[in-house]
Amino acid sequence: MIANNKVKAKRRRIKGSKPVEKLITVEELSQILQISRSTIYDWSSTGFVPHYKLPKGIRFKMSEIEKWLLARRKKGRKRYKIILNVI
Repeated sequence: MIANNKVKAKRRRIKGSKPVEKLITVEELSQILQISRSTIYDWSSTGFVPHYKLPKGIRFKMSEIEKWLLARRKKGRKRYKIILNVI
């Protein structure tokens, strides 16, 4: 009886947990951002880009990469003024 209760409790926790987001590799991120793999490795080693260091390599969450990119977005000018020098 006690064993069944423990199993049911575990099932409840697993059932109610959020699905895990797929992690992408350095190769996949380099294709998405259109930059070299070595640049991504450099950024990871300096902590510039959010990443996870796992036994089989570095991985990234796409949601964290999107937030990271939005934080670095440059806004354009609202108006562009052209000055003509007429002689």
